Amino acid sequence: MFADSFASASSMMDALSALKQPFLIQEYIETKGVDTRAIVVGEKVVAAMHRESKKGEVRANIHAGGTGKPCVLDSETKKNCC
Repeated sequence: MFADSFASASSMMDALSALKQPFLIQEYIETKGVDTRAIVVGEKVVAAMHRESKKGEVRANIHAGGTGKPCVLDSETKKNCC
């Protein structure tokens, strides 16, 4: 879910809490529909993917129609991930 204001986020968290549903809060960072995700286990990057949103969508989420493909990160980027 995307909250466009503090009030909206607060309302969502109240509803999820009332339903005893866990939630994770992430800051939204504008990427124009393109991003790279890295999966880190311990202090090691074990996988990475480049994601692109479908046309008209700003989030690159696969479940929202985005596409993803594996990518190899350079050593500096891997270092920044850990």
